[in-house]
Amino acid sequence: MSKKARKPKNRPSGNEWFVYMVRCADGSLYTGIAKDVTRRCQQHNAGTASRYTRCRLPVELVYHEAHPGQSSALKREAAIKALDRQEKLTMAQQRKKPAKGVRPIAPAGGHPEHRPLHRRRSAPVGVRHARRVAEA
Repeated sequence: MSKKARKPKNRPSGNEWFVYMVRCADGSLYTGIAKDVTRRCQQHNAGTASRYTRCRLPVELVYHEAHPGQSSALKREAAIKALDRQEKLTMAQQRKKPAKGVRPIAPAGGHPEHRPLHRRRSAPVGVRHARRVAEA
């Protein structure tokens, strides 16, 4: 197919970059940057965006902010990643109004169908060993 026959992709206009934060199914937070946050969230949920979120699906957008360029977005991303979890959650709660063209933030609990199933966690290695010794 020639370049002229291809349909142009719908991309946001301008040089605006976004710093975004998503909550993964296991409750962890992932921070990144993108020009199109909606498309990037779709990529995360399709498992094609990052290794970290690939095994923690689905993800939901909890925070985003606009920056005039990639450099400032990268600096802000690094600053956010340096915050502790509680500071990140507080920051996400304070930001209520979504940017133009970005889906609204999903509720904290998410949709019941998208919540992770109960995970059975095994006991730490030392405890398992002690149980085996006690049973023998």
